[in-house]
Amino acid sequence: MVQVRRVQKTVSQGPSLISFVKAGQEVKGAKRASEILGTDSDWKLEVDPKSQLKFPQEIAVTNQRPDIVRWSLSTKQVALVELTVPLEERIEESFERKLTEYQALTESCVERG
Repeated sequence: MVQVRRVQKTVSQGPSLISFVKAGQEVKGAKRASEILGTDSDWKLEVDPKSQLKFPQEIAVTNQRPDIVRWSLSTKQVALVELTVPLEERIEESFERKLTEYQALTESCVERG
């Protein structure tokens, strides 16, 4: 007698994958992303890992320079990304420090939105 072990599959709600289509082919089953970046098509992106990025003044006036800023003026949404590589035992501390560091900037973005 053979026993079969059944494993329950879990479905993740992660980002959807992009299916590439060759020129001239029809797109089948295309879905619009439900995440923040799928809400409109006018997103702009500024990236500068050398900390020379100027924060977009149409959003807020600040001297702070996150590593990555992505924004949409039509939907009034901003995504700030700060790259940090802390020691394993300082992950929580680094997270709290970055939250505190960008608190005023996020509040300024909300006020102008």
